[in-house]
Amino acid sequence: MAGYQGLRGSQGLPGMKGPRGRKGGWLVIDAMKKCNELGGKEYLGICLKSQRLDSNADTIPFKCTPYQPRLNWDSTYFKNIAKLFQTNTNWGSHVKSYWGGNQGGHCGNRQAIMAFTYRGSSNDLWLRSPTFSYVPPLTYPGWYTHCSFIPGSTGIYACSI
Repeated sequence: MAGYQGLRGSQGLPGMKGPRGRKGGWLVIDAMKKCNELGGKEYLGICLKSQRLDSNADTIPFKCTPYQPRLNWDSTYFKNIAKLFQTNTNWGSHVKSYWGGNQGGHCGNRQAIMAFTYRGSSNDLWLRSPTFSYVPPLTYPGWYTHCSFIPGSTGIYACSI
């Protein structure tokens, strides 16, 4: 049988400091800074990187893990993105008409979100569905989409951070 429990004493002095812990990971990611470190440009919160396309195939930029956001952007967005990566000062945002034979299209067969040529006019345009809701002109006759990248065009990829 235990006896009477006495009053509790005051708290003691702080002890010695423990060893330093391991360096922690990123708790908060500065998306804009991380995108710039990867060599990309941020557009409406999405890290975008451009890459020259030398064939009708994806050429994924270095240190980019591509993804395809579902945004349903219209034609103003592809023009703004193209101007963001503009390398040619006399680039015109005019896309080939139905009769001009646009070699791009509104497709989902690649990992890029868009690809286009940098000409003064009559540009070929490829846009990813459903990132973009805008449908570039179809090709006459038959009104079909090529879904092709034009060698020498610029591909834009959305990179996850």
